[in-house]
Amino acid sequence: MVPRTVVVVALLLLVGGICVLCGCGPASALVAVGTRLGADDEVTRKAEYEFGSRSVVVVPFRDEGHAYGESTDGMDLAVAVTGELMRSNAAKDLKSAEPARALLAANNSDTIPWAEVARQSGAQLVLTGDILQFTLKDPMHIMIVRGTCKLNYFVYDAAKNAVVYSARGVEVYVPERGAGIPQNDIEPETLRSTLLAATAHKVVQKFYTYKEVVRPPPSRY
Repeated sequence: MVPRTVVVVALLLLVGGICVLCGCGPASALVAVGTRLGADDEVTRKAEYEFGSRSVVVVPFRDEGHAYGESTDGMDLAVAVTGELMRSNAAKDLKSAEPARALLAANNSDTIPWAEVARQSGAQLVLTGDILQFTLKDPMHIMIVRGTCKLNYFVYDAAKNAVVYSARGVEVYVPERGAGIPQNDIEPETLRSTLLAATAHKVVQKFYTYKEVVRPPPSRY
């Protein structure tokens, strides 16, 4: 245990440093220290890309070893993302990918003609991506479960014939922090549904502005 005198001396040195930098008195400096160490900060997260009034189609995500539209996880994630776009009002005109199903199935997953997918779906923008990992197992423990989803995703603009937004290496965990869940305490389908919803929420958050309370994150394990 660190001696109390050492903690007091360190705090006084910190306060003194703030006084020198800010030109304020010790009382003001102590308030500043307390604010930085103990208080939560509310920050505004600006949208990284906005759909506006343009129509959007969410294509089933590609999973490892599966083409677009062949992975159950990829299809269910597309449904969850579509629902989150509606709930958040990030997209105001959503189209179905069903009219382009045959086109998606007939093409190699690396050479999808996204302009044609957009045209057949009646959409101006296409949102989809690749699932890199989707698992309900905790790699660190036996008899413990933890939902993990890692993915890349992008937005294709048919008018520009180009990808206009992309995010890589996105990671989602359920639970997000702390210990995993004993496997007897949760049904696999419940954990899977929660992971799909959490992943959809994280994907769609990039498309609207929101406020967030920032707290020091605890250890994941």
